[in-house]
Amino acid sequence: MDSAEPRLIRQTDDQSGPPDLDQQPADGREVEPSLADLVNLIRRNLRLVGGAAIAVCSCVVVIVLLLPRTYLASASLTPQSGEGRTSRLASYAAQFGLNFPLGDTGPTLGFYVDLLKSREILRPLVEARYEFMMDGKHYAGTIMDLYQVRGRTEALRQDAAMKRLKAAIEVSADPASGLVKLSVRSRWAPLSKRIAESMLELVNDFNLRRRQGQASAERRFVESRLEEAKAELDSAAKRLQIFLERNRDYRNSPLLVFQYDGFSRELSMRQQLYTSISQAYEQARIDEVRNTPVITTVERPELPAKPESRHLVLKGLVALLIGALVGLSGAFGREIRAGHKAKEF
Repeated sequence: MDSAEPRLIRQTDDQSGPPDLDQQPADGREVEPSLADLVNLIRRNLRLVGGAAIAVCSCVVVIVLLLPRTYLASASLTPQSGEGRTSRLASYAAQFGLNFPLGDTGPTLGFYVDLLKSREILRPLVEARYEFMMDGKHYAGTIMDLYQVRGRTEALRQDAAMKRLKAAIEVSADPASGLVKLSVRSRWAPLSKRIAESMLELVNDFNLRRRQGQASAERRFVESRLEEAKAELDSAAKRLQIFLERNRDYRNSPLLVFQYDGFSRELSMRQQLYTSISQAYEQARIDEVRNTPVITTVERPELPAKPESRHLVLKGLVALLIGALVGLSGAFGREIRAGHKAKEF
């Protein structure tokens, strides 16, 4: 019996037409779409993808062109180094081993960032009246009037105006340089400059009131402590006087010499402490009425020469890309719906 050689039989699948996107392989693995599939999808739905991209881009460009131009005024400030001084009374008392909680490290840069956007600064800006000329037109009124802020009550109008103004203010701190930078954006160049100037003035006024209030509290404390120091000095002097009256020949007794040295040292210490507190008291009285600026204005705001750039090209390109993605999502949805309908038939 002849042995027949085994023959390899190759099976081929005869496929006609493009592959079905919803068709899964026999082993159940998912088919990952390739770049060619994505290109073919865009070609089949070019009108949808292109139309969505152009529509979104056109809407964004029209909105940007319709929005009013804005003007930016910038400034920067830095706290004076002397503001964070240690209390003179505390430094004097420390020499004698006494501790008075009067140290002042001064506000940080973060404090000024929060202060410039706080109601303490925003409220006077909203309540102030501004008057300026721009493009041959005369403008006058408060922030509420200029921006036509609406509200059922005056308090609600003021609150809405402060929120709007806060959104138009940018404040940042640079720890490396010790600068606090602020910028104000508005529809009118003179208004941006005036608001930035007012912010610098309000911050300085706030710091002056804070420093004078602190100096006033310190002056009252030092004044009471000065009276106590005077009483302690008089008491030490009286004890030494009584000792000398009772022991006129104390030098012949080692014990009396030791007592005399103790009374003398106490009197000397009380005298030095009284002198130091007196100096601190006089300095506190000076600080209480001092009106020198506490901050240094590094960059004063200037009148903006031109409005801010609209970045129309960049915004248009981003809108074009977003519109294309929206159109592509719609194309995917259309293909999926078409595939489901084909399966039903």
